[in-house]
Amino acid sequence: MKNLRISRSTLAAVITLTTLLLLVGIFGIPNPKQPEQIKFPDWGTPPEVDPKTPWPYAPPDDIQDFVNRLDAIAIATVSEISEPVEEVPYQTSATSTPPNFPAPSTTVTYYTLDLEQVLLNDGNLSANPRLRQIGIHYAGSPQIGKRYLFGMRANPDGKSYGAPKEWNIIPLDRNTIRNIDGTSPNYPSVTNEASLKESIKSALSKRVRLQPEQWPKAQTNENAPARSIHGDPTTSMGLPVSAIYLPPQNIQDLVNRVDAVITGTISAIGNTASDGPYNDSQGVNQLTQAGYPAPVITVTYYTITVDEILLDDGNIASNPILRLGGSPSESLPQVGESFLFALDVNPDRKSYGIIENWNLIPLDGGSIQNFDGVEPGYTGVTDEKSLKSAIQKAVTTRSPSQPPDWPKRPFLVDENAPAETPQPPGGGPDDENAPAETPQPPGGGPDDENAPAGNANN
Repeated sequence: MKNLRISRSTLAAVITLTTLLLLVGIFGIPNPKQPEQIKFPDWGTPPEVDPKTPWPYAPPDDIQDFVNRLDAIAIATVSEISEPVEEVPYQTSATSTPPNFPAPSTTVTYYTLDLEQVLLNDGNLSANPRLRQIGIHYAGSPQIGKRYLFGMRANPDGKSYGAPKEWNIIPLDRNTIRNIDGTSPNYPSVTNEASLKESIKSALSKRVRLQPEQWPKAQTNENAPARSIHGDPTTSMGLPVSAIYLPPQNIQDLVNRVDAVITGTISAIGNTASDGPYNDSQGVNQLTQAGYPAPVITVTYYTITVDEILLDDGNIASNPILRLGGSPSESLPQVGESFLFALDVNPDRKSYGIIENWNLIPLDGGSIQNFDGVEPGYTGVTDEKSLKSAIQKAVTTRSPSQPPDWPKRPFLVDENAPAETPQPPGGGPDDENAPAETPQPPGGGPDDENAPAGNANN
């Protein structure tokens, strides 16, 4: 047999072909087509929800509206609070998760309730139902051992309930009816626990179950800036008065808390200045003694043209000066706007400060609202005339009170609340009248388990 002689070129070709066959076997034949693009689900909101407004619905107007929105209503005591767990939000289904992507998760906390009285039962309310709230438990959440009226919506799992907003949880340890965040629901004829329960029982006979898309929308102008004012800024050592104490519960309470009450118009806005804070002399001294410079804050001075003096502290001049933290902006008082000013004199006695939105009531011919548009819920006060009349009457029985005597927000008087809590990020305008040192509560609020898909909380 003759020797088979293979040229080098032939051998190279055989090796190249063998290599290509091996690669095809391993990786398959290349597909000249472009791979199919992953279609991500639409994480937006349904057409009836404005994506700029996470919760576009107004709070209930009355008890009937409150009852119509809910699946179950019960008076109960919180008996157990779970550790935070990570779960898939109810608004996210398995089919809406992109291929090869993990389903999104959110932190939730479960609250076990001991039922005392059931006012509305959807058929699934057990003796110890669980309330599922987004986020971790904090001092402003329902507390163990406390009684509440819970207005609940059933969750899709059929095993738990959600309490969408602040108005869904009403503490029953106060003399007045307020939501868990301290705001007044303003339900007509509802003044205490007994009248609250009676009103709910009456409304149940006319209940028509409404879904969120059927709820009244909040009256908002998306082009208008959100108006809010905090005259009591946070310093490095102190906590704003507004974060500690409830707003005034009636006109007498309002008058008792302030030094002067006037009606007037903003006639000028001065230049922004850098001044020292009034509220934290102890903290300032600690800093300066340690060799640090005294802190300064940004403030602006507003000139008020007085129309009428309802409460005079003996210091009101013809054009009093209002000192607010921060720089002028569209969300703050503007030149030409008229208000009822409930003022506290500052330590320099050359200017006045305010605590919160309840210190400024716009006098624009509309209904009585605080500066941020929230109705204060003062009994018998419906317009400027009745507001001034109520204040004049309260002045005759005025008993001045300082912040330590004001009703505190419920999470700050709860014996189960932690002694020390984390400091929330951010800050605010300056505190003209706040106490020197107070523990800082964390931010947040009750979460929404049943909000429409665009709700930022879920």
